[in-house]
Amino acid sequence: YLLSFTVAVLLAGCSEQAQTSSIDPSQVERVEDLSEALANQLHELSLSVRDRDMAAIATHFDSGLSASPWPPFADRIVSQNRWIDKLDIPLSTLFLDRPAYLDSWQNFLTALSSIEDVRFRVKSADFEELTEPRAEALIAIAIVGRNDAHQRTWVEAWAQLGAVRNAERWRIDRLELTALTVRVARVDLFSEVSLAAGVYQAAPPFGTPGNPSFIAHGVAVADVDADGLLDAFTTGNGANFLYLNQGDGTFAEMAAVAGVKITPNATAPLFLDFDNDGDPDLFLASTGHQMLFENWLIPDGGLEFRDISLVSGVDRFAQGYSAVSADVNGDGLPDIYVASYNKYGVIMPNSWSQATNGTANLLF
Repeated sequence: YLLSFTVAVLLAGCSEQAQTSSIDPSQVERVEDLSEALANQLHELSLSVRDRDMAAIATHFDSGLSASPWPPFADRIVSQNRWIDKLDIPLSTLFLDRPAYLDSWQNFLTALSSIEDVRFRVKSADFEELTEPRAEALIAIAIVGRNDAHQRTWVEAWAQLGAVRNAERWRIDRLELTALTVRVARVDLFSEVSLAAGVYQAAPPFGTPGNPSFIAHGVAVADVDADGLLDAFTTGNGANFLYLNQGDGTFAEMAAVAGVKITPNATAPLFLDFDNDGDPDLFLASTGHQMLFENWLIPDGGLEFRDISLVSGVDRFAQGYSAVSADVNGDGLPDIYVASYNKYGVIMPNSWSQATNGTANLLF
């Protein structure tokens, strides 16, 4: 039978109650297991491509592979703007066997003098339960690097993928490139300066030792000390960081001094002037109790954030992952909306469209 990655599609002519009761939870769980395994293995492939490890790349492809080749880079520009050239690189209609396909991969990667990032993402997938499970998927591929002239280069592609699962591994036996775009920057518009600016932080990948939770973290920007310069606050694994803009391209980390270094694990920070006193206060969404810190720059004149979560009424439990602010009731004061989820990495949604095992969104 065929298992669809999108299991919550509404059936024409069926009531919502009938549709919900017709979903087999075991099928949902099986689809989730297969899709997660495919996504994880494509992540492995991404890392192998980034590292140009052809031996590791080869392990993902079946001996009976039929695949359209990666074409050679071309010099002809089909469109451009002030900074970016788009290259004309036509796709081949031929299909290659495994050795020839891997050669085309190696030749394509050779055109990049360095590779910074590679992402293979599953956009949709269907799974067929046979003796060995089979996947048919639409995937998006993104590669960022530099060409031989040291110009930043972006590769974006779409492909139809077929794979069979054997011995707990997916082996790709069909890969057809359906779209390919290559862009080259004539000048670098942005440069990585986090280390020199004093804002660099490194953390282990999600779910690994030192970072066991699957909690996303975020950043918010505001002029917290009223010096006319934008400052930045980021949540992190075990600690937060408040970077005060020094006006010379560097930042000073002052979270401990301001009283917001150590908090319960927070996700999304949000600056808002909840009391309309002229300085930005700090709200922290959390996979736990939500938090609000009042900025005492006004009236005290010194930068200090004080925890007023309990007295303000925001100390509510939720799996909060993001927060926004607006005056939703027109009383001249900013309100806060928190978007919640379930306990990601621990509890899977019991429905892709009508989940009931998460926590409710919050409006303060």
